[in-house]
Amino acid sequence: MGEFWIETDGALGPLSDWENGTMLPPQRVSYGRSRRRRTHHAMTGTIPTVCPLSGMPKLHHRACAESGYVRAGLRIKVPKLGIGVPKN
Repeated sequence: MGEFWIETDGALGPLSDWENGTMLPPQRVSYGRSRRRRTHHAMTGTIPTVCPLSGMPKLHHRACAESGYVRAGLRIKVPKLGIGVPKN
């Protein structure tokens, strides 16, 4: 969009955005409308599953802290973190 020039007090200058009509003040959003828009913004908690080997709760796509079970055919051991190793 090109610039528009007007004469003000004998000098030429660009139109401001308000005079040009490209920018308008935002319309006020009512309390009810903003609340209705935010109805789907609520956080949901994580729901753990049960590890098939140890029976302890474990998060999806995470290793079980007791047995190291991730998915069928995959068990990991991390001695530094105590994952998948016997407790002493």
